[in-house]
Amino acid sequence: MKRLIYSFDRVPTAPSALVARTIVEDAMLGITMAGLGLPGIQRRVDGESDPPRVTLTFPDDKTLLRFNLRIERALAVRGVRIKKIHFADESSRRATARAVA
Repeated sequence: MKRLIYSFDRVPTAPSALVARTIVEDAMLGITMAGLGLPGIQRRVDGESDPPRVTLTFPDDKTLLRFNLRIERALAVRGVRIKKIHFADESSRRATARAVA
């Protein structure tokens, strides 16, 4: 499974920037639209961070590629852009899970 962390930013000139929704709300709408018909995508939202981040887990590479082909357009409609994408570190996540258990 691939785990990517996306951080988002508002496009300042977008008409939807005047709407009262937060970046996280618009990002989640875009992520939902991009993921339609792609089974097995899991998401976790960290809306408290600045910029807001969403961690997505993909079941396989094919789903990841199909999602990435769709996400930019789905976000642009809502006046949101991806600021940064990076892979989540699996080893640190497992170590944290062990420490909590």
